[in-house]
Amino acid sequence: MWRFLSLWTAAALIGAAAPGAPSELEEHQAKAVFLYKFASFVEWPAEAFAAGTSPFSICVLGQSPVQEILTVTVRDKNAAGRAFQIRAVESARDASACQILFVSAKGVRKFRALRPELSSASLLTVGESDDFASHGGGIVNLKLQDGRILLEINAASARQARLKINSRLLGMASLVAK
Repeated sequence: MWRFLSLWTAAALIGAAAPGAPSELEEHQAKAVFLYKFASFVEWPAEAFAAGTSPFSICVLGQSPVQEILTVTVRDKNAAGRAFQIRAVESARDASACQILFVSAKGVRKFRALRPELSSASLLTVGESDDFASHGGGIVNLKLQDGRILLEINAASARQARLKINSRLLGMASLVAK
């Protein structure tokens, strides 16, 4: 099974050219595509949404170009009939209203401080820093290695958040905790 998705392949999915080594822009584009696609490969409990018509919220903690790219990526798209909402968050209260929380490298310290308050939320936490999923309290880590993004998933943390991750996504990832 594929454990890596090359940045070139991810960039091609969204129409960007990627000859040679990936650029920083292509890396951010690939991460935005992953965040968008996670909405189709993870199942949230009904109580993760305020109402049946609530938008699907992907939030960003810590400044990152991924937020702007993600906003363009999800324009006019939906997840299970829910429009997407992309926004920055700074507090646990705001983050707990999201379905996906992307923790940028700049937001890791703040995430560690907020993590105890987020432990009961059905929140898919996705990071981009070393050990985010294995020791950092997150569920998914998008780890850049040799021009590819390695998916690391902490299945135990996903279960604790009451999230069901599709077996196809699990098959693409390295499991850091079962």
